[in-house]
Amino acid sequence: MDYRELLLQFIASLTLCDHMGDVAGDIEKVLKEMGLTFEWDDLDDLRTKLGEMGVTTLYGTKILD
Repeated sequence: MDYRELLLQFIASLTLCDHMGDVAGDIEKVLKEMGLTFEWDDLDDLRTKLGEMGVTTLYGTKILD
């Protein structure tokens, strides 16, 4: 597993947590550093974008149904 995949899985895992606003700015910064500059307004948007990319959580859980 490379760092990009690991970071995306970590971010996907965070989208399932409460109080996401505490780290939203940090996530946006990491995504920009990775060259991912898509727009997302809330956790559902972010979860949808990552799910469409096929990103799972760190434990392999799908974040989209």
